[in-house]
Amino acid sequence: MFRRLGTLAMASLLGGAALSAAASTLGDAAAQLGAGQWTVLNRSGDGAGFDYKLIESCQPSGCNDTILNYADKGQWNPNTREIEFLGKGHMAEHKHISYSEASNRWVTRPRPGWACGVSANCYGMIHGYEHSAMNPASGDMYARLASSGTVYKWTRATQSWSQLPNGPSLEVAIAIEYFPEMGGLLMVGTRNGTGEVHLYRESTGNWTQLAGGLGMGPYHNVASYNPVHKVVVFGGGNGSTQLYKVDSSGKVGAIAAAPVGVGIMQSVFTVDPASGRHLLFGSGGGFYEYDVAGNRWSTLSSAGVPLFRTNDSNRIWMRVAVPVSTHGVVAFLSEEGANTRVLLYRHAASVAAPADTTPPAAPSGLTIR
Repeated sequence: MFRRLGTLAMASLLGGAALSAAASTLGDAAAQLGAGQWTVLNRSGDGAGFDYKLIESCQPSGCNDTILNYADKGQWNPNTREIEFLGKGHMAEHKHISYSEASNRWVTRPRPGWACGVSANCYGMIHGYEHSAMNPASGDMYARLASSGTVYKWTRATQSWSQLPNGPSLEVAIAIEYFPEMGGLLMVGTRNGTGEVHLYRESTGNWTQLAGGLGMGPYHNVASYNPVHKVVVFGGGNGSTQLYKVDSSGKVGAIAAAPVGVGIMQSVFTVDPASGRHLLFGSGGGFYEYDVAGNRWSTLSSAGVPLFRTNDSNRIWMRVAVPVSTHGVVAFLSEEGANTRVLLYRHAASVAAPADTTPPAAPSGLTIR
């Protein structure tokens, strides 16, 4: 069932007043969803700010791309109740956009000093890929430059960027993911034709290699932290269905092969924060879930899934997933031209974590677009 969200009452004044968990547009929308249901959270023209102008990425010759291109994941900060996404169009500008549950507004944050503005021959991250991750405890975010071992850290408290010690120099487009139980950042990808897994520990400031010699696609790899099973599922890449999992001890092992190719532009790969099932939306329109405990894939019905593009051979192009742990749903940033929108999906019934009653923090230091 695809349920469209109507106007929901806001129980507080925007611009700083605290909201209870059940009195926000996002919270109310999520609460209305049953298992397998979708709804629209924001759409172009509704005043929330998520329109094509927000996501377009420009260069001197024009604005011909968006920051959602060649990307599939964003970040949720459970403390401040914010979505963060950093992306980039082809040879075009970087943008860091953010959503606040408190105000139900999308804004652009200041562009990082290391990132490209509107300029020609601009590389940097090249695209968003899976080149960003977040420490959910602090809200600090990480971003990796393409074809390099260069990773920057955005400290949420000061909203400033700093460079980490140099990491491994892997392929052009790989994946990073924060692993709370390991206290650091994973980097997974390929070098010299085989896959590697590296960990940056916050406590030591050092990179260490956890595994090598793994069979993965040459680039466009993925990595997804599972908050229920405390593992990261990773791998895939161009032409690959091979995935692995790493646990909090650093043990790496192969899992059942995916039913379709997994990787940027092949799929959107994410996790349901309530049930711990990984979700896979294929470029051909297939919908699948992976059960970590049973190490098995299941094919789900794709009928009526509004995430899929209807007039494109690649059904998941310009789709970015954000697991929203606070409300047990997944948000999807979706480019649809004049109908650009944010969708919410609840995969599992009420098996989520206990209700969060901490009010979201008021946004600060933002520029409304």
